[in-house]
Amino acid sequence: MKKITKNLMLIVTMFVMSIFSDAQITITEAAFNRPIGFTDSVWYAAETNINIPATGANQTWDFSGLTYSKSYYWDYFDATSDPNFANAINKENHLVGFQVFEFKLQEYESVDANGWFIMGYYVEDTTMTLQALTGSSADSIHLVGGVEPFQGRVDRVKFPTTYQDQWTQSRKETFQFELSVASLGLNKTPGKRVRTYTDNRVVTGYGDIIIPTQSGASSSIQVLQIQSFRTEVDSFFVGGQPASAILLNAFGVTQGATQLDSAMLFYTVGFGAPVFALNLNGNMANTLEWRPQADGQSTANINEFDMVQSNCFPNPAAKNGQINITADGFGDDTQFLLLDVMGRVVQEANPQRMGTEDYRIQLSALLPAGNYFYQLFDKQAKKRAHGKIIVK
Repeated sequence: MKKITKNLMLIVTMFVMSIFSDAQITITEAAFNRPIGFTDSVWYAAETNINIPATGANQTWDFSGLTYSKSYYWDYFDATSDPNFANAINKENHLVGFQVFEFKLQEYESVDANGWFIMGYYVEDTTMTLQALTGSSADSIHLVGGVEPFQGRVDRVKFPTTYQDQWTQSRKETFQFELSVASLGLNKTPGKRVRTYTDNRVVTGYGDIIIPTQSGASSSIQVLQIQSFRTEVDSFFVGGQPASAILLNAFGVTQGATQLDSAMLFYTVGFGAPVFALNLNGNMANTLEWRPQADGQSTANINEFDMVQSNCFPNPAAKNGQINITADGFGDDTQFLLLDVMGRVVQEANPQRMGTEDYRIQLSALLPAGNYFYQLFDKQAKKRAHGKIIVK
């Protein structure tokens, strides 16, 4: 009943918007449609370093002339019954980089009456050698696995949100570890990295944004323009005390290291993600990305895409070797992506077409042995085929 009521409110809201098309919009919980268990698709523009879009009321932001460069896809898994975080809706696999190390985790998100936010992580228990830093294979860092809820919360969108609203929120993200370095007398000594993340968001404009769509045309969408100003401050502790200068230097980190960045995001009613986003760098904007499915006529869920059967051989394959993929329904403008088990893109290529249904790809010589997933896209950049491959 609650879902039916929410959908009805969304329909009414969008109907009212269509009547009063020049009015500014308000995004509420009922009008924020974040799917549960879906694949998010994002297009990236070839253009970089454009002027920062204007702010203010009744704007028209025309990006219809952008050139498509590539697409990325992120899988979100249903977390509504996950015991790690009550009230979570989705979880997503992530890799966290720390110097030369990478740790696996799952990020949990939720939507409630106050907004859309990230709840915390489930960290995979991992032990890695520190030989690259200390010279001893006996030295190690152990990332302690388990649930790490954030202290505090940062709403990406708060409810309700409309023109000239602003909010500043902070959260603390903690990664627990155990450090063993014989030369420093450390043997499974507990430590942690605490990151304080602060986000100041301001709704700086509203109007219509025009974006390219999957059909090759363009679509005008009513949006709110939100600017985000983010700060990250890292603190490191070992044995219950701030980490020593020797340790900090060994890991190449600085106590209290601060990172600043900013972005401009555009949201609309009935769509649970940014329609368009730009990273800001001084007086310019770069890394332009958008979701063509936000026009309501393109699909947002990979399960609704026109999928075709494919086969890959040889499988297992050798790194730096060639693989052949057979799949029907593609043309010459085909894109190949190879992803690791955490969903990270490790290789992109334009396959060599060998026949009506045959495509050849040269694998990278830098691929570690392991399991991978391949994806093929047609010229409309829709995911059309996928499969698993083993590299030995």
